[in-house]
Amino acid sequence: MVFVQVIYIQPINIEKMKKPLIITLLVVFTISVNAQEKKSKTYEQHRSSKTGRYVTKSETKKSPSTTYTTKRKRK
Repeated sequence: MVFVQVIYIQPINIEKMKKPLIITLLVVFTISVNAQEKKSKTYEQHRSSKTGRYVTKSETKKSPSTTYTTKRKRK
């Protein structure tokens, strides 16, 4: 004799699930936004004394005598 068990799954009530779903999504979004690295309020800008153009930080290490660095505030 074989016994078969039938499991009945009720359909999900969308109206009941809407509020917890929205709250969960807002919490996840808030955590992900706060987890991002915040930029500092100031940064350094490097300029070549010879050419007058802006250069990268690695270029200033190659020739420190011909470059100068200034601090700038972010807008």
